Amino acid sequence: MSIASDLRIRYVFDPLCGWCYAASPAIAGLAERYGLALDMLPWGLFADDEPMRLSPTLAHHFWSNDERIARLTGLPFSQAYRDDVLGAHGSAVDSLPATRALTLVRETAPAREFAYLHQLQRARYVDGRDITRADVLADLAASLDIDAPEFATRVAHGRTLDNTTAARIGEARTLMTRIASNGVPALVVSIGRNEHVVHGAPLYRGAEILLSAVDSLVSNNI
Repeated sequence: MSIASDLRIRYVFDPLCGWCYAASPAIAGLAERYGLALDMLPWGLFADDEPMRLSPTLAHHFWSNDERIARLTGLPFSQAYRDDVLGAHGSAVDSLPATRALTLVRETAPAREFAYLHQLQRARYVDGRDITRADVLADLAASLDIDAPEFATRVAHGRTLDNTTAARIGEARTLMTRIASNGVPALVVSIGRNEHVVHGAPLYRGAEILLSAVDSLVSNNI
């Protein structure tokens, strides 16, 4: 398929969002076919100055959504995740560290950002790891041949990274306001001035369904 030079596909997500994990197989297929046009935009859903704390009620809410996602997609949510992540009552529900890590990967190895997001999601939902911790984030980066000690330091203390991460979140929030969307994941497919928002079912039904929808938009110039 011939891809328009002005095609842009913006994927708005949050690394702690269960429904974004649900969309990961479809987005993986999209990244394989349209990688050069794909722009990942973290929305900062759980990236507040004062993060909420995980209560038993909130953990139950997350697990209920996770069970729905598992039934819909077949994706795994392990007992380790339920025990060690959702069972850590009082811990911060904070996606800012992972968002900073994604932004740093984008700066150092941009072609690997989606792969790193996938690593984050598996670490949380399958391995039950705490992806708010700089050492965990660095360990996952090391699997992509990124220097782990330097990565951990920059994720935790990098001043320039503060500004870059805030700018990405700001761009995502501006886009979501403009398209009148208040939830992630969302996909915005643009060719020139024409654009179309993809959300909901096509994102959760695997790569074939999403690619069919996006291919149709691209073939018809939206």
